[in-house]
Amino acid sequence: MTFVAYKVYKELERQLKLKKSNLSPEKVIEIQQSMFQIEITTPKNKEIIRKTLILNKEHKLINEIFNLGC
Repeated sequence: MTFVAYKVYKELERQLKLKKSNLSPEKVIEIQQSMFQIEITTPKNKEIIRKTLILNKEHKLINEIFNLGC
């Protein structure tokens, strides 16, 4: 498990460098911990709608870096 966590961390670090972000992986993880996604299923046709909540400037920055589709 530790190896997988390390690989995910290194990939996050690589993606941040690739996208020329000055954020550290630690900061991105901290910001992500306060981000939420809601999911609504419509009653009529059972369509699932997902929306990530962008509540502040840090969330917006993460959305721009990783194109979360918000």
